[in-house]
Amino acid sequence: MRPFWLEQALQQQPSPACPPLSGDTTCQVAIVGGGYTGLWTAIMLKEQNPGWTCC
Repeated sequence: MRPFWLEQALQQQPSPACPPLSGDTTCQVAIVGGGYTGLWTAIMLKEQNPGWTCC
């Protein structure tokens, strides 16, 4: 038996891969990883600092 969120995630169509960065980029915060910790870190930082860029 799988968790309901996993069943929903597996039913979604795969999204296209993001293109690789070309050249230099500047941001206040770089979050490495797309798990729950990275996601919530990005959300909390954006809520507390709306003008910041996250990459």
